[in-house]
Amino acid sequence: MIPVFYVPYMTAYGAESFSPSAGKPAQVVADWRMNFDIAPEIEFFEFEPVTPKTLALAHDPAYVAGVLSGRVPNGFGGRSPSVAASLPYTTGSLLAAARHVLQSREDWAAVTRIACSPSSGFHHAHYDYGGGY
Repeated sequence: MIPVFYVPYMTAYGAESFSPSAGKPAQVVADWRMNFDIAPEIEFFEFEPVTPKTLALAHDPAYVAGVLSGRVPNGFGGRSPSVAASLPYTTGSLLAAARHVLQSREDWAAVTRIACSPSSGFHHAHYDYGGGY
């Protein structure tokens, strides 16, 4: 089974952007669920969204606060409230998938270390500016 860390809150609907990436998590998961070759091989897991404090471990706290409040353009070039609301979940998904892979196991050699976070384009942010795709 491939663990997939997904919740519907990861998808930003109606985000005005040059990129469709903010809307992709739900589309990708819907496609997987309808694909009879893929669906039996995946298991969905819920997770906790990250906090602004956690986001500020990698980004300027003022930038984090600005993006989440809509005062500063996000990585998709806009100030969409739906993108801002999705960010704690897309980042939470990435963090949960990474933590899942890094869990200690009795026999590391026998375990396939894989997990999935269907969060497209959200990984291009820098310390104090965004660059989503």
